[in-house]
Amino acid sequence: MASVQSDLLSQAAAIAAKHWGVVDAEAPTRLPGENFNVRFDAAVLKISVEAQADPELEDAVTAALADAGLPVAETLPSTDGTTLVAVTFDDGSSTARLLTRLPGTPWRESDDAKAAYPAIGAALAHVHLALADFKHERADRTHAWDLAQAQQHRAAIALVNDAALQQAVEYALHLHAAYDLSDCPRGMLHGDFNDENLLLEDGAISGVLDLGDCLQGALVQDIAITVAYALQHANTSLADAAALVGAYDAIRPLTADEQQALFPLVLARMATSACIAAQRSADGAANATSLQSTSAALLAHVELAPRDAELLLCAGCCVHRGPSLDAAALFAARRDSLPSVLSLSYSAPLHIVRGRGQFLYAADGRPYLDLVNNVCHVGHCHPHVVRALATQAQRLNTNTRYLHAGVVEYAKRLTDSMPKGLDT
Repeated sequence: MASVQSDLLSQAAAIAAKHWGVVDAEAPTRLPGENFNVRFDAAVLKISVEAQADPELEDAVTAALADAGLPVAETLPSTDGTTLVAVTFDDGSSTARLLTRLPGTPWRESDDAKAAYPAIGAALAHVHLALADFKHERADRTHAWDLAQAQQHRAAIALVNDAALQQAVEYALHLHAAYDLSDCPRGMLHGDFNDENLLLEDGAISGVLDLGDCLQGALVQDIAITVAYALQHANTSLADAAALVGAYDAIRPLTADEQQALFPLVLARMATSACIAAQRSADGAANATSLQSTSAALLAHVELAPRDAELLLCAGCCVHRGPSLDAAALFAARRDSLPSVLSLSYSAPLHIVRGRGQFLYAADGRPYLDLVNNVCHVGHCHPHVVRALATQAQRLNTNTRYLHAGVVEYAKRLTDSMPKGLDT
């Protein structure tokens, strides 16, 4: 493996020398990333080897961030004046770019990362504001790390080689499936605002790196990714991460839907990492990654009730939803007001507060797949049904003791759908 890496680094050095005239006294160093990123003394060479890579889109997003005054690297022209150079690398066709090096230490290596959480949250908010009007013909794309599409990794759950972790991943993806992002504000995302892609210097953000995963999506996806990496650091709690979320919210306030979706997305990002790592390991891929920090963080947080996690993470948000009514108090009030003939299901009754599609949501935020109630054919709160109910309620809400065309039409449509002989 070491000889393969050495050969690839030699190829990268030759590309940098040929197209940009870069000749370093010291050997280049490979940097983390999905593509092949190489650090030289004064620049970074990025060779796009992933099928999902779109260097033109990355450069367009980077330019928009630079125009907004954010600390991003500049793409340097090659000796022939172009910034994107077609090259042969590792026996394949790739695109190479040379970027300026930015000062600072990666967030992951910072001695006091927690102190920088407010700066990190604020920086992400400024990224989203800077990209609010960004348009690009290929921005509406997806890829393996698209958090909105985390369900694509379900098949890899079976490859996770640890029973407890496998169960945690299964639950995290169940939670993800139950939270609809369609009501959350959308925009252009960084896509991987993590602890390798942020540089810190004197407590401030000195560099925003690697736009390789940028795409259109729900803005809360980016926040969830950042929080997921924060929670992978030793001795970092949800209360610590709240400083990051609160600093973001102070610049771009989070909606109630975003606050609800944040923790499920945090777990889904960890589950995605676990699934991709397991799949790569099973495939014998050279870029298989360690699961240690991700596994520990997922297992430490997966048992938390989503509502409790939301209250902790969003404690510093300007508009914050308060705690739900206590289930014991609700049970006592029900016992005083309703007859016992109206029974409750389950020894520990579920405190259900809303429904959507195939899910019922408890007050603690946990979603339950509903195979019990009489709405399974269309789901809870289907917009067509809600509109029909509202329209009829505005006109008339009575029973069959009166003549009314609506109930006759309804009965006729039902009997027309029945087998011969069932006509009433």
